[in-house]
Amino acid sequence: MEKRRVKKPRGLKWLLASYFLQTAVDCVVLLLVWWMGMGFFIRFLVYPANAAQQAARASSQAILENGAFLPELVDPLCRYIVFGLGGEVLQTDMSAGEQEQAQSNYRGDSMQNGFFYPKFYAHSRLENGQTVLLQYDFRQQYRSPALRGLPDFQTCYLLALALVGLFTVFLHTWLFARRLEKAIRKLAQAGGAIAAGELEQGDFSSTGVKELDGAMAAMDTLRKSLAASLKEQWALRRQRQAQVAALAHDLKTPLAVISGNTELLLEEPAGQDGGRKELETILRSARRANDYLAQLVGTAAGAVEEKPRPVELLPLLEELEGTAKALCAQKGVRFCLDRRQEGRIVAGEAGLRRALTNLLDNAARYAPQGGLVELTARLEQGGVTFEVRDNGPGFSAEALRRAGELFYTQDGARGGGHFGFGLAFAAEFARGQGGALRLENGPQGGARVSLWLPLPQPGPAG
Repeated sequence: MEKRRVKKPRGLKWLLASYFLQTAVDCVVLLLVWWMGMGFFIRFLVYPANAAQQAARASSQAILENGAFLPELVDPLCRYIVFGLGGEVLQTDMSAGEQEQAQSNYRGDSMQNGFFYPKFYAHSRLENGQTVLLQYDFRQQYRSPALRGLPDFQTCYLLALALVGLFTVFLHTWLFARRLEKAIRKLAQAGGAIAAGELEQGDFSSTGVKELDGAMAAMDTLRKSLAASLKEQWALRRQRQAQVAALAHDLKTPLAVISGNTELLLEEPAGQDGGRKELETILRSARRANDYLAQLVGTAAGAVEEKPRPVELLPLLEELEGTAKALCAQKGVRFCLDRRQEGRIVAGEAGLRRALTNLLDNAARYAPQGGLVELTARLEQGGVTFEVRDNGPGFSAEALRRAGELFYTQDGARGGGHFGFGLAFAAEFARGQGGALRLENGPQGGARVSLWLPLPQPGPAG
């Protein structure tokens, strides 16, 4: 099978030079055809432009030889006027305008007598004192007198040349623009395919224009790089999902042991153990941790988030207060609920509880021995802000920039060997609820994390 020959792309300079050269060649050919056509028309349809001049000279000579003026001696290509000794007009076949120009010429006046076709004259002075002026035009006239009522041939023929020339230039320009447009459209379609994420589709072959092919090659390289990067991200995502699932699976066993032993201790008579309240807190926390693990596994698998519902702030804050005191007691840290805010918001309750618990756990982990963790809730215009503060080492610049990324942990003062789930989940939860998570360092040191959620907008009155 014969191999198909691939056309070599041309540069824009070559295309422009080709366009001008082809247009010039066609215009020259058109001019030659026009000139040959002029010869044909002069032979069969019109007189040469100087025919009237030759006819005027011949008629003037005939009048002089005759010694007297006779109208039949004047060629039809000319017009005549006869002046007497006093300059009066004796006879003429000219129109009023032509007579006025002829009289001006007879008097020797200088005047403009036409732009396209000025009037020319042949003078004959007879022996009887009369003067004969033969007026003629230096232009091509029709051979047949019946056609002389038509528009001027020379003007029409020049106009035809101009129109055909303009059409030729327009046709070449249109074809050239169409070729460029096709190449640019192909480049734009390739860019559109990349923008739409169709990295395995799209036509990235040659456009036929060397410069545009360079841009197409760069876009093809970008497409391949993006495809490779996305594949790498997908592989990393699958790896992270596997890590999350593995962590969740490994945590199930110690949590099951804690829950089982706590339930056995709770079955003992209350008199034998004065720490029943603490045991109930441990059991509640273990069950909640199991719920969190289930949510974590679901999130890793792409499960749907819980639907928002009304949440009362005061019961939520009191529950978080008990959880936070238990977390802080293990670290030797004091806890303070700065404000017992009443009100109602609409959010995913389990997700909100988990996000705030994560923030409190982070604050208790990094607060120094004998330090302080504070929780504040403020209802503001348009939303509610939960703020968790500690007097620990605060965030580094890198942590402020990257905190909230899954599996990112800050080295040094705020590193603790965990996997960055807490802030990542809180940030993701805030975005999902239309809110935001903000990290900053306090003016006197320590970390401050704010979780803002919008309040529901009132619907139209029914």
